[in-house]
Amino acid sequence: MVDADTIRGEAITAVLNELIQSRTLVRIKMIGKDYEQLTIIHAIRSRKGERYFLIENPIELQDILIDYSGLPFQFEFTNAHGVPYTFTTLGDWMEDEEIWLRFPETIEKRQQRRNFRIEVPPNTFLYFTFQERKHILSVVNLSLGGSFGALMMLDNACSGLDIAVGDILENLKLVLRNGPLTRQLNVSKAKVVRTEEKPMHPNIFLACEFLEMDKENERKLTEIIFELQRQILRQRIR
Repeated sequence: MVDADTIRGEAITAVLNELIQSRTLVRIKMIGKDYEQLTIIHAIRSRKGERYFLIENPIELQDILIDYSGLPFQFEFTNAHGVPYTFTTLGDWMEDEEIWLRFPETIEKRQQRRNFRIEVPPNTFLYFTFQERKHILSVVNLSLGGSFGALMMLDNACSGLDIAVGDILENLKLVLRNGPLTRQLNVSKAKVVRTEEKPMHPNIFLACEFLEMDKENERKLTEIIFELQRQILRQRIR
């Protein structure tokens, strides 16, 4: 993928094509409204000399918006090198449950957190073994790039004392219970990137970066984040 401070011209087509092929999650915001959503750009089209990219029309907006013409949107994504970018554009119309949006004039590098984090339901846990000791992380938030949560106390002792920044964790299992449904996935390798102690809290908090995960588990993680995002949006719209 192109890696520059500002992307213009045909390089924009290359960027959008790579986002389509890699099925990269992008965050879309409706400018001036309390609305944001994770989505995937899935096609490029031309009509009457104009170029467009297409996204799925979110279910949450189908009963609220009918005319997308001229609506301003902001998109954010992270390229293959972990560099975050953003661009703004205008909607044009909706057809066959797809929103047609105009090609942006530029795509700009932004300095911001790599992955969009989302809060997870209670009873979401990350299980792993480190130095022959079993650990449980009570997950607070989650992204495609990692997790953050509190290490639970096991055997009347804080389980985090033997874990430090830079440690590599292997064969982790994430279990998320969302209402009556239980979802689980496996992370082959992760790295501890931050430890944190909070006043009046007995647990040590741990931030992990996911380093290795196979395609099937990446797909599961993407579906979980989509599902949680939709739940948040439904709650906002009510």
